[in-house]
Amino acid sequence: RLLVCSNRPREGYPAWQLKRPGSLFIVDLETGKAECLGTGPTAYAAWSPDGAEVSFVAGPALQIMDLTTGAVTRFEPEKTWGYGEHLWLPDGRIAAMAIRYAQEYRAVLLDPAQPDAPAVIFPKPPAEARWGNLALAPDGRLLAKADWHVMQSPPSDPKRRSEPICVCALDPAEPQAAPVMLVEFLPDIGNWMPAPEGRLLCPRRGPGVPFLLNPATGEMTPWELPQISFPMSRNSPNLHPERNLRFSPDGTAMAFPHAYWPADRDQRPADLIFLCAPDGTNVRLGTKPDQGPAEMWVSP
Repeated sequence: RLLVCSNRPREGYPAWQLKRPGSLFIVDLETGKAECLGTGPTAYAAWSPDGAEVSFVAGPALQIMDLTTGAVTRFEPEKTWGYGEHLWLPDGRIAAMAIRYAQEYRAVLLDPAQPDAPAVIFPKPPAEARWGNLALAPDGRLLAKADWHVMQSPPSDPKRRSEPICVCALDPAEPQAAPVMLVEFLPDIGNWMPAPEGRLLCPRRGPGVPFLLNPATGEMTPWELPQISFPMSRNSPNLHPERNLRFSPDGTAMAFPHAYWPADRDQRPADLIFLCAPDGTNVRLGTKPDQGPAEMWVSP
C-alpha cells in the first residue's frame, strides 16, 4: 500500500469539478484502487510501524488517524510554529521537524500516548547550520541533515561553502545527548529519500548525478536514474522518476508519480503512480482507474 496526497475525483468532488482540494488516499498497488481518508489538504504523510495508523500534517498540526475507527489525535505546536516532515520510530513515538516562519527549525520527539505533553526537543545542529531531513538508521538512531546552504551569510570555512551538508545521528533513547557527527562534508543536496540497505538517495541541488550515501561509512555511490520506456503514454514515452521517489521496504521495487498521456485522445492526461524495479524494468501502472486515468496529482 502507498499513502498519497491527491486531488482525484471522490465523493463530494466529482470529475467535472476542475478545482478540487487535495486529500489523503491509501492506494492498493495490487488492485490500483484508491481509498480516500477524507482528511482535506495534507502534507508529510507517514505510516505507523504496524500500519494501523497514518500520520499527516494539516495546517500547523500533526495528526494521527486510526484506520479502523477513524479517530484522530492532534499534536498542536507552540504558537507561531508548525510541524513538517516526520517519521515513526519502532517504539511508536514520532520524530518530527518543527518550523517557525521558515527560518527556525527544531528536531523534536512526540509521544502519541501523551498528545498533550510538550514536545521533547533535540539539541541544536552544529554552529551556523540548521536541521533538515530526518531518516531512521538501522541501529535505531535518527539521521539528521545539517545544512549550511540555507544560511544568510556564507560559511567562513571554504570547504564548507562547497560542501555545505553534514549528517549527524540523534539518539531517541537519550534525546538530550549531543549530536554525533557521522559524515562531516557532503555536496549540496536536496531532500534525501530512504533507500535499501540503510542508505540514502541524495539528489543534488545543482547539476550532477544523484548518489546513494551510506551514513555509517560516508561512502557515496553514483546512482544513474534508470531509463524507463512506457510507450502507452502518447506524449512522454519515457518516464523519469526524479521526484517523490519511494522504495519498497525490501528494496525490490520503487514507486513514483509521472505524467501519463493516454493514446486514446478522448481520455484526459493525468499524473499517475508507476511501479518498476530499481533498474527500470518491470514497469507498470500502480493506479488503475476504472475508466481511463482520473485527473490527479500525487505525492507519495
